[in-house]
Amino acid sequence: MKKHHPLVSAIFGGVCGLAVASSALAQSPSQSADPKMKAAVDDLYAANRILAFEGIITGAGHVSMRSPTNPAHMLISRSLAPPQVVPADIQEIDIATCQNVNPKGPLLYQERYIHCGVYKARPDINAVVHSHTPNIIIFSVIKTPLRAMMNGGRILGEGAPVHDMADVKTKTANLIASMDAGDSVAAKMGKGNVVLLRGHGSVVGAADLHAAVNNVMGIEENASLQLRAMATGSPITWSRPSDFTQTEEITRVLAGEDRNWNAEKFRAGVK
Repeated sequence: MKKHHPLVSAIFGGVCGLAVASSALAQSPSQSADPKMKAAVDDLYAANRILAFEGIITGAGHVSMRSPTNPAHMLISRSLAPPQVVPADIQEIDIATCQNVNPKGPLLYQERYIHCGVYKARPDINAVVHSHTPNIIIFSVIKTPLRAMMNGGRILGEGAPVHDMADVKTKTANLIASMDAGDSVAAKMGKGNVVLLRGHGSVVGAADLHAAVNNVMGIEENASLQLRAMATGSPITWSRPSDFTQTEEITRVLAGEDRNWNAEKFRAGVK
């Protein structure tokens, strides 16, 4: 995999800028000799490429995962548009402080507090995606809940909760840019795996990165189909929890195949 830094010259400028960028990225997880960390960095790079290709996170939005070597840390790109992320951009963040473990690290996403808040509150969640897709935003501002009506939207259950920044003491222009705001998002998510952000987007968590990517794409498709179904004016037959019951054999086979993830990588051109 060719490693390069497409925005170095634009951001830092000239030879001096190259030196600064090299210093900032010198301690990035991509340099780790640990095979678990190297595999995690490659997967997170792939997740950025997949979600960008699918139009889920393009100029904004971000995806993270809990560190495979330290559950008190998470991995996330530096502040960069997801289509431009390469392995060297992946940073390691202390979840408790939501700060880079590398004191000389580069600029981070303002809304990384979303990820830190969820990881702190939910030890069972190991990957988080934050996106701003139009279909999801519609359901964040109307009274009709976004709820499961197809297999891919199963995590929605009978309706996704909606977080409202108006209820948060720390005001950051409707951005989740403080620990207080991040904690409030996690609280609204509760024991589920998805929360909508009023007029903003969504946050999706999962036990692993592959599931998080599949789930965020699934709820986007569910939202699109639900809007079309609602437009017909006909009653909708909603999904029931029993629709998604799987035998141990089916669960084992699906986990072993990992078809969705592999298909998504192929479409996005990731090897």
